[in-house]
Amino acid sequence: MVIITGRGISGVQPIDLARGFQLHGDRARSLQALQIARQVSPQQTRYHPHVRETVITLAEQDRRRSETLAGFARWANIKI
Repeated sequence: MVIITGRGISGVQPIDLARGFQLHGDRARSLQALQIARQVSPQQTRYHPHVRETVITLAEQDRRRSETLAGFARWANIKI
């Protein structure tokens, strides 16, 4: 089990983790990693192409679109 925290990491690490979690079907941890990336490096997270791909894919997989994911997508200016 991978535990991610906001200490001592760069902005790209949680983005990469989010993408990996999403590819393995772990949507909850993927969104958690995106939230951490947002805390660590908001501007980089907002404009990173992998974040956009991950959020769009998560939204496509989750037809009900959780409020947390929808809120993150709004913050990142991603239309889902």
